[in-house]
Amino acid sequence: MQLYASPYSELLYVKESHSLWAVWLQESKKMVETQVKFEISQILIFVLKLKIKKIVVDTRNYVFNETRELQNWISQIYIPQIMNSGVLKYAIITNTQVSQKLAFLPVPDEVMMIEYFNNPEDAKIWINT
Repeated sequence: MQLYASPYSELLYVKESHSLWAVWLQESKKMVETQVKFEISQILIFVLKLKIKKIVVDTRNYVFNETRELQNWISQIYIPQIMNSGVLKYAIITNTQVSQKLAFLPVPDEVMMIEYFNNPEDAKIWINT
């Protein structure tokens, strides 16, 4: 079920796994930093509203070159709020270049598991186990 859609991303709720899937779209390459923060914040809004415990983010179309400020916002604001909300699993579908950019995410394994995948099928298997 679609929860949110913009030219840059869409959020889908998968009832069977009670998971949230966030998909960055091709148009996301045209975003400015404030739009990136807004789009990422939509994930948190629905995680809190629906008490989501599993998130999959498909970043294969995410080409935004993150500034140090945005990286700090993600690691110091977004990720701690996601962890405090009770999310247990966070899957990121990516390519090698993006996963290197996301390596700054400081998350203790005992709080929330983060795994990187190259395709949605593998992410789905992991998120459902």
